[in-house]
Amino acid sequence: FKYVDLLERSPRKASIKEGENGNYEVTAETAADELILVQIAYAPGWKVKDQKGRELSVSRDPMGFILIDPKESGNNILNLGYTMPWQVWFGYLVTFGTCVCLLYLLVRFRRPIFEFKTAMKELVQEDDS
Repeated sequence: FKYVDLLERSPRKASIKEGENGNYEVTAETAADELILVQIAYAPGWKVKDQKGRELSVSRDPMGFILIDPKESGNNILNLGYTMPWQVWFGYLVTFGTCVCLLYLLVRFRRPIFEFKTAMKELVQEDDS
C-alpha cells in the first residue's frame, strides 16, 4: 500500500507514446532527485536516452517496473527502447547448436539402428523355423 500511496501522491504525471519499431517516447516533468516510473516490465535490454542523446540509468523498482534516473530536473523527453542482451543471443546460439548436433546424431546413427532392427527380425524368423 505504501508503494501505491507514493505513486498516487506524486503531483507530476508522465505520459508515454509508442513510436516506431517498438520504441517509446516518455515525457515527464521532474524535480531534483526524482525518478521516472514506467509501468512496463523491466528486463536487462531496456535502454533510455534523453533529448541530448545521453544514455540514462535504467533500473527495476520493487514491483518489477522500469525506473529511470533523468539526471536533470525539469521537462524531460526520453526515448525508451529495447535491445536484446547478449544472454538472449547466447541462448539462440546454444539452441541452434543443439539442433545441429541432434540432426547430425540422427543421420549418423540411423543406419546402424535400422541394421540392428533388420538383424533382430532375421533372428526371430530363424527361431520360428
